[in-house]
Amino acid sequence: MGEGNRKAGEVLTAADPVEIISNSGGSDWTNALRSIDADEATAWVGTPRDGVSWLVLACDAPVLSEVEVVLAADSCTNVTFLGSADAEVWYDLRKALEDGPVILNHVWLIFPQSGADPLPVVKEIYLRRRE
Repeated sequence: MGEGNRKAGEVLTAADPVEIISNSGGSDWTNALRSIDADEATAWVGTPRDGVSWLVLACDAPVLSEVEVVLAADSCTNVTFLGSADAEVWYDLRKALEDGPVILNHVWLIFPQSGADPLPVVKEIYLRRRE
């Protein structure tokens, strides 16, 4: 769906044309969908590889004003948010959103971890459109 088909402030969910992948592999690869299924009772649990867990969402060029990530109480909270229009050039999404809405096609969440850190447990990712 393009920009003209949505209402301002509408939340993107798994019902929208969104693709999500993670570095977890195996069954965890598909459970990444649990982070965008509009159900906070389900969750994606990251499996660190080389000291990092990550998720990448691909969407249809929304104009975003906010990205909210709902984490479980026992989740690691150290997360970096990156955004990109083309999946080649990435920028600090939090900083960009401070300056106003952004147009993008990709959101990358990176959870750097050491052996002592808890795993990331992402209950839901909300992408909010400009009001």
